[in-house]
Amino acid sequence: LKKPIIALAPMAGITDQPFRQICKSYGADAVYSEMASTSAIFFNKKKTLGITRFNSQKESPYIVQLFGDKPEHFLVAAKVITKQIRPDGIDINFGCPARKIIACGSGAVLMDNIKLAREIIEAVLEGVQGKIPVSIKIRAGVKKTTALDFVKKIKDLPTLIRSSIPQD
Repeated sequence: LKKPIIALAPMAGITDQPFRQICKSYGADAVYSEMASTSAIFFNKKKTLGITRFNSQKESPYIVQLFGDKPEHFLVAAKVITKQIRPDGIDINFGCPARKIIACGSGAVLMDNIKLAREIIEAVLEGVQGKIPVSIKIRAGVKKTTALDFVKKIKDLPTLIRSSIPQD
């Protein structure tokens, strides 16, 4: 991709396949799925997996964004998405401030729980097995943690993240 990029942000209920294709036709360099629940994928909810499907000819590069609060669900979701959907990347949501997302311990609230955030990142890296890149979405800050504080506390993980990018 050229840099900087114009990316379509993941928006629940908005970034469905037709909308992503329209945005690509108007110049978006990369598009994201709607946020997909790792728990729904873990429990094999076909509707949730369905929102992550894409047309590789019209939507690439395409990144699936995941949210949740259980590393074991992230691990399974990363494996399933990598194998069945085959996107160009996976993004972990540590930034959503929506009440219904943070009420279940997901999204922005995870920035204040570094131990769990690290476990989630490590689970996704294990799940993709180096086949696709992994990124994270964060906020400028939440209750106790600024973006800079968060990044400092996971700064040893970018080596793992970089190693997950295919080198061909």
